[in-house]
Parts: sequence; C-alpha cells; structure tokens
Amino acid sequence: VKPITYLIAKSLSNIKYTSLPNLIADREVVKELNQHDCTVDKIVEELQRLIDHDAQKMIETFTELHQLIRCDADTQAANAVIKLLNR
Repeated sequence: VKPITYLIAKSLSNIKYTSLPNLIADREVVKELNQHDCTVDKIVEELQRLIDHDAQKMIETFTELHQLIRCDADTQAANAVIKLLNR
C-alpha cells in the first residue's frame, strides 16, 4: 500500500501480525515482510532459508493450522444450497 496508508493503518490497529498463518497461530510462523521489507531479495532469502532449513517444520506447522481451522466448508456450502433449493 502507499506509505501514508500503511502509517495510518499501523497507527490505528493493534494487531500483532498481518499474515494469515501468524494471525491463526498467534505467533510468528512465517516472517512478515511488510512495506519496505518486502523486496525480491528478502523474499528469496526467506524462501531459501525455509527450503534449506525449515521445510519439514513448516509442513508440520501448516498441517497443524489446517487441522485447527478445518470446518468441512464444502459440505456446509452444499447443504446450504440444498436447503435453499428445498424451500
């Protein structure tokens, strides 16, 4: 976002994290590269670190997060459509 928008939003919010995995886990799961930290070099560096050193840990963490938020959404959506059609 534009720098002024980022500064305004940052000053008005009190959230600890901005990335979805970190928000769900309420801890830093992935490094957050916001605004001036979000450069090609830093993204490549972080991805390389994850691939070289933390790949298995990341798979385990994301599997845990998936199980945490899993809610069978496709079945719930299908049932909602069926319910509407049966009206």
